[in-house]
Amino acid sequence: RADIMSNAVLGKYLAEFAVPGLLLTFIYAMITKVISASGAINVALAAYGYKSNQQLINCQVSRVLYAAVLISLLNMALIITKVFVLSGRYVLALAWIVMIFATFTLAELIRTYRDNPQRTIKWLIIAILAFLTLSLVKNVLPKKEGYNYQQNAVVWLAKYNSANKAVFYDDSRIKYFAGAQFTGTWSDNDSVIKQVIADRSIYQNDILVITQSLKYPDKFMLMAEKLPEYQEVKRFSDTKKKKFVVIYQKFSP
Repeated sequence: RADIMSNAVLGKYLAEFAVPGLLLTFIYAMITKVISASGAINVALAAYGYKSNQQLINCQVSRVLYAAVLISLLNMALIITKVFVLSGRYVLALAWIVMIFATFTLAELIRTYRDNPQRTIKWLIIAILAFLTLSLVKNVLPKKEGYNYQQNAVVWLAKYNSANKAVFYDDSRIKYFAGAQFTGTWSDNDSVIKQVIADRSIYQNDILVITQSLKYPDKFMLMAEKLPEYQEVKRFSDTKKKKFVVIYQKFSP
């Protein structure tokens, strides 16, 4: 894949920078994922209190936490370099540890303010607590329409397909939600569609559950061109109306 990047993106004059560039992209992706999972405030607090936390946390506990951080980072690095995907569940362990460190830092800030009240520290603590409170409120508020669009599609299909007609899923997550037989995970749904169209096995199904995205419009055209027998009967979109689960049914010409 580095060769593809060097030839298609960087060109022959910058080919030697393909691997370092790819590694830097991986690092950036890992940092972004950790910040997204932990929250920018928690990451900032954990980084700010790095030295003080070494004194606040028991030495043996600290070693365990840092060992867990190292294991999480290695796990993330191995996954992203192997499959070029880094799901959020692989970041949760590190995010949880970051929040533990952030808690100690916030407690130390409050203790410092009590011992030596300063306006700057006071407003910093108020801003942090306000932000955390708003984040909590946001998490408990009802989710926007489309938040669970994949699950909603599965629930609707269960009622619609009362005759238990054969169903094809191009996404392993939706297949899991539907309780369908596990056949392995797929990292590229487009290649799955092309494969089953090429070997004509897709025509064994009366209903197709296809994931689509405005970011990759080729899939819309592929369905219309290669599978005209299947007509859309229902569509579910995410909160931003950019990702969809489209349900097709085969109708006789």
